[in-house]
Amino acid sequence: MRRRHLLSLVLALTIVPSGLILPVVSFSSASPRPVAATIHRTVVHGVDATARAVAPRARTKDGRATRAAVLSAPSSASSFSTIGVTWRAGTAAAGTVVQVRARTGGRWSPWSDLAVTDAPGSGDQPRVKGAPARRDGTEPSYVGPSDGYQVQVSSPSGQSPADVQVVAVDPGSSPADANAASPEGVPAATAAAEGSQPTILSRAAWGADPALLNCGPTLMSTVKAVVVHHTDSVNGYSSSAVPALIRGIYAYHTNGLGWCDIAYNVLVDRFGRLWEGRAGGLSLPVMSAATGGFNTYTSAISALGNFETAAAPAGMVDSIARFASWKLGLHHVSPSGRTSLVSGGGSFTGYPAGTVVGLATIFGHRDSDLTACPGRYLYAQLATIRSKAFAYAGPSLFSPGVNYTRLSTQDFPNFVVNAGTQQAQTWSLSVSLKGDTTPIYTATGSSLGNRLSAIWPRTTTDGQLVGAGTYELTLTSGTATPWTGEVTITGDAVIPPGDPTPALATVYTTPGSTISAGREWRTTCEAYSSTARRCFTYIYASWIEATSSGYRTVVGWTLNNLSYMDQGNATWVGNPLATPGQWESGGHRWRTTCTPSLADGPRQCRSEIWFSLLTYSGTKVVTIQKWVVNNVIWLGDGR
Repeated sequence: MRRRHLLSLVLALTIVPSGLILPVVSFSSASPRPVAATIHRTVVHGVDATARAVAPRARTKDGRATRAAVLSAPSSASSFSTIGVTWRAGTAAAGTVVQVRARTGGRWSPWSDLAVTDAPGSGDQPRVKGAPARRDGTEPSYVGPSDGYQVQVSSPSGQSPADVQVVAVDPGSSPADANAASPEGVPAATAAAEGSQPTILSRAAWGADPALLNCGPTLMSTVKAVVVHHTDSVNGYSSSAVPALIRGIYAYHTNGLGWCDIAYNVLVDRFGRLWEGRAGGLSLPVMSAATGGFNTYTSAISALGNFETAAAPAGMVDSIARFASWKLGLHHVSPSGRTSLVSGGGSFTGYPAGTVVGLATIFGHRDSDLTACPGRYLYAQLATIRSKAFAYAGPSLFSPGVNYTRLSTQDFPNFVVNAGTQQAQTWSLSVSLKGDTTPIYTATGSSLGNRLSAIWPRTTTDGQLVGAGTYELTLTSGTATPWTGEVTITGDAVIPPGDPTPALATVYTTPGSTISAGREWRTTCEAYSSTARRCFTYIYASWIEATSSGYRTVVGWTLNNLSYMDQGNATWVGNPLATPGQWESGGHRWRTTCTPSLADGPRQCRSEIWFSLLTYSGTKVVTIQKWVVNNVIWLGDGR
């Protein structure tokens, strides 16, 4: 009989008397304090012949048969409640499967699979000197108070990873854990007002030990999406067990896998309570280490439980939605929208490094990585989470942007800030010269439907034209995160004056629907001649119409531009649409600007018509006249 050999290593981590300086919401009974975890590491190898009779037959996710590479005999251990298996980084064979069972009071639990975890990625940098070495392994599993375990590691080839260790964690206890015994006694996430931060219990509330923190936070420039995970552990835990459950995950991530902090930004229990995870500040864009290849520009929330076997409770779903709505709102992201992320690559995702991947702004871990996380039932609830998150957004400014970032004093367009909204809401626009906080222009207005447009006509509030300079535009709306953008007015003509920005140039010449500069556009193209195409571009906008009883505001699609493309210069010689200057036709004044000159080769010409428009001046409707774009001719290479 071939027996495995055990080498037991026990690490007892001491309690650090100082508290963390990150209180968000703490319980009000016994004072929370850092709690030390005790970690038992046991090296296992070989296959115990006597254990074969009770070991399950493991299969990979795609159904392939495996052979046991490591199978331990039933082992006794000091008290623990969280367990996982680790090995030397980079040594596991493809398709490695890990299974475990635990003993409590003399009774064995059923065997369960432990999910192999993602690598920490860039969100786990930098680490302090002396931190535990990084290892690969499984997610930790909360099994409740236990005193024995048995593990099996299998792979299709029967190859074992190097230096396999069972990591059993006793998360310790604190009198403050009893504060969590009554979920009704603490603020619920659902108590948050629309658009505001939901209640999130602090790291101090679950007893985070600062001695285990091996790095400072990595801050990103923004958050584009929230990733939903699950911890793949038991579902029937008590409310008072939650602090210890989180401490077990924290200790395993830091001293089992050698990561620098708990991987998730936030965790949520089955009672709907949100708990602060990764250190660094809840309102800041702290990078997580939970989504291999996709930690950049994402925030990770993990549901405590296994939702491959059961649906998430309604309170948990609601709290995930409230957190995602608030977190995305801080960065002007719609919870019902989509975004693009660039894969960082790695063995845990099917997307090679550099691949641009389109994802929902609230997506499941399995959408980006090779995993079943967050479980099939919670994954099926993501549509509900997105819908709820959008409803909870309250006053919002989604994807705000300005139509131009640079214009000349000789150009005709206005600067227009556009944004999406969750509801009808009022807005305020303030403009100041960069470096001077004193507003030179202010305006207010209301959104139309789920869109708003705030116009700066390049004047002071009293109507005086401003000069060349760099200006800061600030858009606010209720409790929405304010948006600030920067624009420049030059003394020299932009080339050409009033020509569309590159983004709009694409809109004008590419068939289909798109969103650019915060506005929605539709373009259709047709053959205009044997050598040219003509494209019609429509914009979703609002305008004022006169009626027999007064005026009304209309919202809908209206023609914005005609574009002629692919013809040589010779075709347009003598045509006023391609000749710089002003001219009259059909009782209207026209003007055309071109760049570069006809002799210089490739160029574009833009024609505008002097037009009368209805607009609001305060509460009154007035008629104004302005140059309005009519068409753009995209000429060829000087032929």
